[in-house]
Amino acid sequence: MIKKEEILKIIKRYDRSKVKIATICSHSALQIFYGAKQEGFETIGICKRERKKAYEAFPIGKPDKFIIVDDFKEILREENMEVLRKENAIVIPHGSFVEYVGPENLENKFFVPMFGNRKTLGWERNRKKQRQWLEKSNLILPKEFKSPSEINGKVFVKFSGARGGRGFFIANSKEGFEKKLEEKVNNGMIKKEDSNNITLQEFISGVRYYIHYFYSSFYKNGAQVGEGRVELLSMDKRIELIDEIYRGLPEISEEFFDYTVTGNQPIIIRESLIPDLIQFGVNV
Repeated sequence: MIKKEEILKIIKRYDRSKVKIATICSHSALQIFYGAKQEGFETIGICKRERKKAYEAFPIGKPDKFIIVDDFKEILREENMEVLRKENAIVIPHGSFVEYVGPENLENKFFVPMFGNRKTLGWERNRKKQRQWLEKSNLILPKEFKSPSEINGKVFVKFSGARGGRGFFIANSKEGFEKKLEEKVNNGMIKKEDSNNITLQEFISGVRYYIHYFYSSFYKNGAQVGEGRVELLSMDKRIELIDEIYRGLPEISEEFFDYTVTGNQPIIIRESLIPDLIQFGVNV
């Protein structure tokens, strides 16, 4: 684990008047770049060669400077880390950053200052750790099954990492689970090694909202917790292929039964539900 003192030593060499915001060009990078520009920061995009043109297509969101790589793990190379340090870069990690570079690498090999606590990154892609976190927060969670042999009703089958729902499926029995898993591997939706890290959850019907919280240590007003406050920034609904299943009626083809996220839609929730949402955030 990289020690805090090692990062502080690097930051001491930074020109604080020329700090830049950096992240890899994936996930929510355009939002990060745009927000950083609104706050007066220059930006750096760590980008795969074939994606550069797409990011250049957004004049007010594209990074001011690109670091071109063939693989995102190349950011761990000393010469690339040195470029970021010379640019006084602060890296904003997001789901794809953690997935493609790896939390262990970010904790032990990435000697560039990052926003937030890098020890939390291991929780980003580990559903078991995430569940521990939420259970300790006294949130109501779906029942979890430890083994396919325990399946006694409809279950939702999830895989780890920032895959946007790709390969997720529903099963009603051990036999049904094994059959669908084999199909997913055979058609390339998931890799064989993914089957070693599966989460089996009770399938609960309902409306799905994704809440975006932020913890700020700079303010003491509002929903206070610890040394700061919890902010509810926004929320969205993930648009998945299965949401469009009605388009296949009356003959629904298999490709509609797909939970891959294709986009995000902003949501304004009923005001009467907000107190519960704030409490969820405070608990976590």
